[in-house]
Amino acid sequence: MCMSSVNESYQYVVFKIKGRIVQSLVDSGSPRSLMSTRLAQQLNLKIYPLEDRGSLVSASGQPLKLVRKAFVPCNINGLCINHTFTIVEHIFPNLLMGTDFLSNNQAVINFRDNILEILDGLISIPLQKFQSVDNCAVINNYTVIPKYSEGIVPVRIPRMYPAEEVLLEPFRNNTSPVLVAGSLSIVRNGIAYIRVLNFQPNSVI
Repeated sequence: MCMSSVNESYQYVVFKIKGRIVQSLVDSGSPRSLMSTRLAQQLNLKIYPLEDRGSLVSASGQPLKLVRKAFVPCNINGLCINHTFTIVEHIFPNLLMGTDFLSNNQAVINFRDNILEILDGLISIPLQKFQSVDNCAVINNYTVIPKYSEGIVPVRIPRMYPAEEVLLEPFRNNTSPVLVAGSLSIVRNGIAYIRVLNFQPNSVI
């Protein structure tokens, strides 16, 4: 659940890697797709040596330390696209989709509608603003939502929001197995509540 954003430009997409939701910068100025060493370790990816290290510099002009590479399974709207990401030390954001990915997958950046179209429009995913965990409400406890039912789920609000009421909005690209409604909730002891709908034929945790 998003509460605010720290970057007003729509340059990010959200998808899954090995079941984990990730946020990637779409960078048409980078010839390679990059991933931080830390994220590669968190995802437990197999790392391979680089045949051609070459050289890259950041937007600020600082040289980037290219370490190795990883073959990454990107689950984008249910379609798995495997791509090689170059592993780099100390980069932010920790995931960057470069022109190699965009070119290999016939991607088009639609700035008018803030959409990234992949494989000649087979997949369309919304471009989003940067979302920091410091600006997001997170699930407070595991909750089981029975099939074809609604539920009220408690979420923890970041400490930087000491309000008595809070307006919560779902991410534009909802990758969860349930539908999440925007809601205005009372906050008590740092906990607010959201309404979710499980439209699946099975229970969801």
